[in-house]
Amino acid sequence: ALQARRAHAAVDRDRIFLVGISLGGVFAPILANETPVAGISAWGTIAFAPGPYPGRSERFFAEFAAVVVLAHWAKVDVPVQVLHGEYDEVSLREWSEMIVDTINAAHPGRVEYREFPGLDHCSTRHAAREESVGRCGAGEFVADPDDAIVAFLKAHS
Repeated sequence: ALQARRAHAAVDRDRIFLVGISLGGVFAPILANETPVAGISAWGTIAFAPGPYPGRSERFFAEFAAVVVLAHWAKVDVPVQVLHGEYDEVSLREWSEMIVDTINAAHPGRVEYREFPGLDHCSTRHAAREESVGRCGAGEFVADPDDAIVAFLKAHS
């Protein structure tokens, strides 16, 4: 899909960004190392190959298990935005910080990190962590992460 997008006559190949949400943030640095992009924004992602979970191909996860995701992040030399919700139960803050630290070690100043108070993995806000447990998406919808992504894209395009 990325190759097709780059080949389309109406697309400026120098202004293609990847937005990786959740598991998409695992694939973004891999794609960026295979095909030039202008930047990456990742929300609620992890810093390693995920294990299998319901509804997904076990074969895929078995093959993907050998991928060292942080090694791919270390090679990314474009602007990167890493976003995380304070109450995210799927991806931990420490994992986002690992990504940020890895990029900064290889390419200082290329990454920005932002944590959103009260937000869960589904980008909804809860008054307290206890209210968010097991209720991803059941809080108040806020556009803060979307707005941050759009601002990042505008700033770097």
